Amino acid sequence: MTIIHVGLGPAGQRNFALPGLKPAKSSGKNQLYTVSIDTHFSASHRLIGYSGPCESLHGHTWKVRVTIQAEQLDEIGITVDFKTLNVIIQSVVQKLDHHHINDIPPFDTINPTAENLAGYLYRSIRGKMPDSVSVSEVTVWESDRYAVSYSE
Repeated sequence: MTIIHVGLGPAGQRNFALPGLKPAKSSGKNQLYTVSIDTHFSASHRLIGYSGPCESLHGHTWKVRVTIQAEQLDEIGITVDFKTLNVIIQSVVQKLDHHHINDIPPFDTINPTAENLAGYLYRSIRGKMPDSVSVSEVTVWESDRYAVSYSE
């Protein structure tokens, strides 16, 4: 299941445009729209050099939140179509789903920690995004209590 979150930045106003209607006028202040999509994947891994149970083969249902930002809305009043965002995110996440992460590059040469996964997902997804939006953060949960966020 994919969950989608939408928020507004400093402008603090909702800006909905319907076909045939003029889009809402900007307040003149800088606007920043923040959109987040949550998804998940299941995969195994083992942490090399870790002293404890996580050094052994184990798995997680990883939750991933990708947060993007945009300053402008398109002609119908959206930052970017949620379906487009979801396709981009899934194209990266599905490479990990139901696999042993240690076998997938670059994790065949770097430790598949939550930190490294968050950075990998951030960079992989950022490279596929339309020019109108930027990835601001990727958060990866390996459990309901432990999460790592990565941004540049």
